[in-house]
This record gives sequence, structure tokens and C-alpha cells, in this order.
Amino acid sequence: MDFVVSLKSVRKLRFRDLLADLTTNSERPVTCVIADGSMPFAIDITKELGVRVVTFWACSPCSLWSFLCLPKLIIEEGQLPVGGEVADNDMDQMVRGVPGMEGLLRRRDLPIIYRLQLDDPFFQTFFEEIKAMTRTSALILNTFDDLEDPSLSHITPLLSRIYTIGPLTTLLTSRIEHDISRDDSSLGIAELKMDDQQPHVLIWPFPAQGHIKPMVGLTALLCDAGIHVTFLNTDHNHRRLTYLQSLSTHFPTLHLESISDGLPADHPRTLPFLPELTSSIKSVTKPLFRQLLADSIKNSVSPVTCVIADGGMPFAIDVAKELGIRVIAFRTFSACCLWSYFCLPNLIQEGQLPVNGVPGMEGLLRRRDLPGICRRQPDDPSFQLFVVETQAMTRASALILNTYDDLEAPILSHLAPLFSKIYTIGPLNALMRSRIGDAVSRSFSSFSNLWEVDRSCMTWLDSQPLGSVVYVSFGSLAIMTRGFAMELWHGLVNSGKRFLWAVRRDAILPGAEGEQVIPVELQEGTKERGFLVDWAPQEDVLAHPSTGGFLTHSGWNSTLESIVAGVPMVCWPQIADQQINSRWVSEVCRIGLDMKDTCDRSTVETMIKTLMKDGREEIMMSMDRISKLAHDCVSQGGSSYHNLDMLAEDIRKI
Repeated sequence: MDFVVSLKSVRKLRFRDLLADLTTNSERPVTCVIADGSMPFAIDITKELGVRVVTFWACSPCSLWSFLCLPKLIIEEGQLPVGGEVADNDMDQMVRGVPGMEGLLRRRDLPIIYRLQLDDPFFQTFFEEIKAMTRTSALILNTFDDLEDPSLSHITPLLSRIYTIGPLTTLLTSRIEHDISRDDSSLGIAELKMDDQQPHVLIWPFPAQGHIKPMVGLTALLCDAGIHVTFLNTDHNHRRLTYLQSLSTHFPTLHLESISDGLPADHPRTLPFLPELTSSIKSVTKPLFRQLLADSIKNSVSPVTCVIADGGMPFAIDVAKELGIRVIAFRTFSACCLWSYFCLPNLIQEGQLPVNGVPGMEGLLRRRDLPGICRRQPDDPSFQLFVVETQAMTRASALILNTYDDLEAPILSHLAPLFSKIYTIGPLNALMRSRIGDAVSRSFSSFSNLWEVDRSCMTWLDSQPLGSVVYVSFGSLAIMTRGFAMELWHGLVNSGKRFLWAVRRDAILPGAEGEQVIPVELQEGTKERGFLVDWAPQEDVLAHPSTGGFLTHSGWNSTLESIVAGVPMVCWPQIADQQINSRWVSEVCRIGLDMKDTCDRSTVETMIKTLMKDGREEIMMSMDRISKLAHDCVSQGGSSYHNLDMLAEDIRKI
């Protein structure tokens, strides 16, 4: 007993340190631990560190089955302990509660541990070992099927996979002799394969910045869990993500692949041309995707076992299912937006896209707060596409959302009945930091940008007072007229606040002749208090101590990144989910102000002043609470941290 106590108290800590070192600092990190079933702490430590764990039990399956029957079938029936003061003939009494061994086991045939009192420390330790065993990915037994098939049939439903590889002495002799007969100096251990197919996930985002970034984050997290991941991109975006390839050196299980989107290289692929991109993907890319998956199944050493497809490409769900591959949908926007999409058919049927047509959001949503697609006619092809996409998601095995339970719990409760399982694993940028550290997560974040980042703004931020700067960015797709841009610019300058504006070169439509001259007051105001860049390192900007507010388009990635950084928002939504996100920010979470459907310099000025001074105290109280919940959920023991573990585990079981 002293030896067991020593293992738990001393060796447990040493094992944790050793494994942590081997998974983070080694050139060849440990990807799997095979732990003796009598050391349950090894199972838990390994799972906590995100390493797959398989249990090896050295006893026979019939003995193991009797152990597994211990908690409910034997103790609850009052048949333990045996021995002690009981008469000898009582030891020959048949045992009830071990299915498959009725009429066979007497009390004296039970494992010797059953003769201890139930409160005996050694018995309690043994009891914990049995419960821990079912938390592993798989079980190895030194037996063979024909010897103990009845007991194995009872154990099998309790574990995701059982490997019977005995008798090991005979198997070892057989395999070694086989390798020696080939005059091979090695024992061929590297060629030994279990019947378990290693999980291989293909992740495919819709080819837009707001979709690529969170799915790159998920790629990193699954690679960190030791899962082989192929990240599929369009050829066009693959060429733009030039730095992503270097990250495969950090994650050997990462493979990058690309596929044509069917458009010529000089196609703009900007917001006005998205229908052309979507149409081309359906007609050209779909068959290419089918062929890629089919080739993986037939010809690959490591075939794809699971597809995680962007919910914006419903055909990927159907193709994967047709080929017998499990598919999980990933919707990269908010749960509240997704739920509103599911309500579209009912809203159409009722002849309204109304205030009270979305269960769970009664009294909250105005017409202007519904997703941008709702401003189209119901017979518009784009509108119909959204309806089809939304319904297609329910054909997936599960749904992944970049959100967290405490942020959207009421809406998640409405979505839950529509899917067999929902994994809420957000905010992904914060979960990445929690699981794989700041350095690697920052690399993935910056390398997933389709635009070249200008870091000169960070030097400028360093010279600004704490909390004094309003960061302005409207994302990767939004386009505005020159008139709107001028109104925004005037409002920023007139507010008297410092501002950093990330404005893409293609974000402002050209004006008429004579409109190209920038007014003197804007030039002077920007020189004094502002800084302009094409594309900023957004997460770093939001985390900078000088940043005090965010004028945003309310894209979901930007919203979550602002929450993680604890920076309040002024929301100017444009498309897709942004309208409903901004309403959620302002009226449910109360962590910002909603400026939708208006853009005059006076309103911009007022909103900025309210955010940065007049109404700041109340907004920051809400933001501090919401931000803390975000950090709690990605920490060990938090909901998103746990859900990622469950996702990885479920992928391994496929």
C-alpha cells in the first residue's frame, strides 16, 4: 500500500512534468501514452495535456469484466465483501451480478481484492482504477478472441476500441522471427499496426478571411491534440497564405492542400462578386472536392476519416456523407445569427420578417436587426441559397460554433434539438492561447491573414496614453462609398479622440472627379491624433493598453476578439450576421453601442464620445463581466476547453 501511495503522491507529479516537457519541448512530441490500468492518475494527466491515452490491463478479460461489474451489480446487491467471518460453505454460494458468468462464479472465485472491506483504502484505490479505465481512448488486453469471447462481448460496449493482441510472448516471437527472416537488422517495430485507423480530419473553410481565420484556429488546436489535419484552401487563397506553410514545422501532423475555385487568377473575389465565387465553387470545385475525397479513401495510407466543412458550403456535407465519411459543420458566425436563419422559413410562411418572429429574441429584434440577407426578397437566389445552406447543416453529424455557453446560452438551447451534438469552442483566439501558448497562437493568427499586416501602427500605439485610442476597422469585405468614408472620418476627427484606422485600399469606392481632394481639416486632424494603415494586426491592437474602443463592422471574429481584449465597441454593421451581432452587443450584453443604418458625422462623433467618456463606466462594467466569462470558459475546467477535448475524442472514435 505504501508503494501505491508513493506512486500517487510522488510519481504523479514527476510524470506530469515529464509528459509536459515531452509534448512541448521535444522535436518529436509524445502523441500517445499507453498507461497501465492500475495507475489511473496517468490516464487523467495525459488527457489534461491533450495527449491520447490507451490503457493496458495485464489481467484476463473475465477478471476485468468482474471488476467492471463491481460498482453497481455487486456492491448494490450486497454481495461484497466476501470471506472474513462468513462460513466456508457460504464461499461456494453463486455470485449474482456478473452477466455472462451466471452459474459459474462462486464467492471464492472472485478476485482476492473482493475479500477486503469496502472502506479499506486499498479497495478504494482499486475502485478508482476501474472507474478511470473507461476514460481512455482504447484498451489493450493480453488475450485472444477465441479464448475469452463471451467476456470480451460484455466489455466491448463500454470502450471505444479494444485491442486483443495476446498471447504477447507468442506474438512477439512470431513478429521478430518474421522480420529476421527478411535479413532486416531492425525488428520491424515501426511497421506494426493495430487495426485502428488513425484519425485524419480535412478542414475546409469558405474562401473568405472571416471564415478562414477561425478554421485555421481549429486546425491548430486539433493538430496540438495529435490529430492529423489537412487544411484545404482554394488555390487563390493558398498562394496568399504564404506563411502558413512554415507552421507545419511546428505541427508535423498538419498538411496543406489546395483546390481550384474555378475563377481566373485576376478575378477580384470581393463582396460585389461573391455570387460569382459561390456559383463557381458549386459548379467547378464540388466535383474536384469529391474526387479529392474519393482518392483519399482509395489510395491514401492515411485516408480522411472526418470532414469539418464550412456551413456556407452545404454541398461539402452531402459529398462527404455520400462517400461514407463523417462530416461536422462549422458555422463561423454567432449562434444568434444561426438561429435567426433557421427561423427564416417560418418568417416567410407568416408573411413577415418581424419583430417577434424569432423564438428566444422576442422584444429584442427589430426588422433592421435581422441578418442582411433578410433585406432581399424571398425569391432572390441569394436568399434561397441561405435557406438551403441552413437546412443542409442539420444533415451533418454535429455542429461546431465559435462561441461560448455563457455568451449565448438562451439561443444555444433553441439550436440544441436540431443537432445530435453541438461543440461550442470559442472564443477560438483565446482558446488557442490557453491550449498552445501565446507565441504559436499569434503566429497562426497573423499567418491566416489574406492581407499583409502593417505593424508600424504598434509603434504609434506605444506613444499614446492608456486607453485613449479608438481602433477603427470594418473587416475584410465591407465596401463604402467615398461619401460614407468622409462622414466617418469627419466624425472621428470631430470627436477629439485619437484613432487608428485600418482601411483596405479596396474598401472605398472611387468618387467622381473633384472629390479626390481630402479636406484640410481631415488632413490636419489625422496628423495630430490619427494613424492610417491598410491592414492591422487586430488582436495585438485590441490587446494594446492604449486601445480604449473599437469602431467595428460587428463581424463575429472581431466581436469575440474585442470581448477577449475587454474593449467596448461602436457597431456599424453592413452585411450577413453583422446586423444581429450588433444588436446582441448593445442590448443583450450591453458592451457597446449600435450605430446601424446611419453614418453621419454628428452621430459618429456622439457615439465615440459616449463610448470613450460619457457612458463608458456602465459599458465597461458589463464588458469586464463578459470578458471574464470568456477567459474562464477557455481555461482548464471551462466549457470551451472541455468541449474541444470532447471534439478531439469523438474524432478519434470515428
